[in-house]
Amino acid sequence: DTARRQLTVAAAKAEAFSGFHDDKPPAGLRHLRLGGGADFATVILVSLDGADLGASRRLLISRTALDAAKAEVSAPAVTLAGLAPAEGNLQWQIRLTRPRQAAAVLREFAGMEFKTLQADANGQLTLPGGGWHECELQLRLAP
Repeated sequence: DTARRQLTVAAAKAEAFSGFHDDKPPAGLRHLRLGGGADFATVILVSLDGADLGASRRLLISRTALDAAKAEVSAPAVTLAGLAPAEGNLQWQIRLTRPRQAAAVLREFAGMEFKTLQADANGQLTLPGGGWHECELQLRLAP
């Protein structure tokens, strides 16, 4: 969308957004939802197990964002919709992968790699905030 200065990619196994954030949702994305807090952002969602995004049990999310002064910020908020439901003993769990040093500190300090995410009433997952650049989501057995 040249008028909005946004690029979106929507495919069965990946979705992406790169551009200037405004008050409207990016065009064409079914699974990736972005909140505010950044002037410019790039966010990529990819299936890691070869399944379509709505059926995948392993996802990788990458994000980088800048404010109007071109300083890196811990944004935008990322919400995922239309994912495989967490049923039975399965739960969506998140693992920080980048920055690597922060992931190592989290493992050592908290004694865990994965954190369970709770879906909202609409089945959407909102990822934790903070200064992460990449994380992995897995639909796995509850700890």
